Amino acid sequence: MKCDLHIHTRYSGHSLLRLETIKKICEKKQLMVAVTDHNTIQGAIKLKKHLDIIVGEEIMTDEGEIAGLFLSEEIKPGPLAEVIDTIRDQDGIIYIPHPFDRLRKARIQDYSFSKYADVVEVFNSRCLYQADNEKARLYAQENRLLTGAGSDSHTLFEIGNGYVEMEEFNSKNEFLKNLKVANISGKTSPIWVHGFTKLLKMVL
Repeated sequence: MKCDLHIHTRYSGHSLLRLETIKKICEKKQLMVAVTDHNTIQGAIKLKKHLDIIVGEEIMTDEGEIAGLFLSEEIKPGPLAEVIDTIRDQDGIIYIPHPFDRLRKARIQDYSFSKYADVVEVFNSRCLYQADNEKARLYAQENRLLTGAGSDSHTLFEIGNGYVEMEEFNSKNEFLKNLKVANISGKTSPIWVHGFTKLLKMVL
């Protein structure tokens, strides 16, 4: 199966992606997704009623963004240590998105995240410099961390641009087991999507 581990919906605040649109695209592409809206799981919970997805959240901490996967409750932004503990309390997975993307101010700046990360995103379709994705891959390899990929989509044109190809899973533990032998795939999203997102932040 193909699994895009990082997408956003209109609940993120700077995306126009409706849940109905995501459902149609996933069914057409035979794609599973992890919905990782910014600081909310409202959209993910609603979509899960109609589509098999991973409920996630991209959370702002005092040290940058991290994501939780397989969540059951929303997590508020806050100190990194508290957010990590809250993800663990939910038996969730700590996923580090775009850790070395030089153009992202909100990324994790402390590169000792190998101490707490479960999965590192080594391909993000919105990274304009592929060297940054490669740096993440090398970091994960050196620290023996599981690797993931996602489109980081905010528009319907991006969904599935980054994904892991893996065996089907029915639980968090099975997901982690199958991710060990998954393949990373994807393509870079067009540069115009960044301008579109910035425009939405200004008008929404």
